[in-house]
Amino acid sequence: MKLKFSVAYLLSFLSLVFVIHELHDWAHVLMGQWVCGCWGTKAFDSWTMCDHSDVSGNIIAFIWMAGPLVSYILMWVAYSILNSRKSTASRSMGFSLLFATLPFGRILAVVGGKSDETNMMREFFQRPDGSNHQFVVVSAIVLVLLLTLPPIIKAFSLTSSIKEKMMLIPVLLIFPVVVDYVVVNLGMNKILSDDIMQEESLPGTPFLVLLWGIFWIIFFMLTYNNLIKLFKKSEHRRRKSKSASSVSQEEYMP
Repeated sequence: MKLKFSVAYLLSFLSLVFVIHELHDWAHVLMGQWVCGCWGTKAFDSWTMCDHSDVSGNIIAFIWMAGPLVSYILMWVAYSILNSRKSTASRSMGFSLLFATLPFGRILAVVGGKSDETNMMREFFQRPDGSNHQFVVVSAIVLVLLLTLPPIIKAFSLTSSIKEKMMLIPVLLIFPVVVDYVVVNLGMNKILSDDIMQEESLPGTPFLVLLWGIFWIIFFMLTYNNLIKLFKKSEHRRRKSKSASSVSQEEYMP
C-alpha cells in the first residue's frame, strides 16, 4: 500500500494528536483526584496534585502511570488493527492512531530522564539513597522501547517502498512531536501565562484549557474521515488484479 498525504489529512491527524494529548493529561488529573480525594491543577502540558494531598510512597506511581497507560492502550489498539487483515480504510485509521500517540515523543522523553515512565519507576523502585538511580533510568528506557518499537516497526513494514519508509520519519514520527511541543508547550502556555481566560471552569482547570480540548474534539469528530484516506492501493497491484481478472474471463469464454 502507498501513502497519500494531503493538507486535509494532516490537519485531521494533528487534531487527533491534540485530543490524545488531552486524554493523556486528563488521565493524570483524574487519577490524582481519585487517589488524593481533591483536585490538582491542569495546564496545557502539565498537571499537579492538590496542595494539601498527603499521599506519598508507591501510590503516587499510579498517578504517573495513568497518562502513559492511555497512550499505550491506544498505541496497541492501533497495532492490533495494523496486525490484522483489515480494510485499507481501517489500516489507515490504525496507522494514524499509532503515530498520533507520539511514540517517538515517549522515547525522547524517557531517554532524557524526564518521562512519566521514569517518574513511575522511581516511585516504585528507587531506594531512598538513590543508589540504584541508574538501574531505574535504564529500566524505564527498556520498558518504553518494548512498548513503542513493535508498533512502529509494524507500521514501517506496511509501506511499499524505501522512499515511503523514509517519509514516515519526518512526516509522522518527528513532525507531530515538534508541532505538539511548539503549539501546546510554547504557544498555548504563553497565551495562558498572559492571563487570558484563566477563570476556572473546573477545579484547577482554566477555561482556556477546557476550551482548547473541546475545540479539538469537535474538529476531530467533524474531519476524522480524512484519516481513512492515508493508504491507497498501488497501481501495480491494481493492474495485476485487472490482468488476472481478464485472463480468468478468457479461460471461461466458450
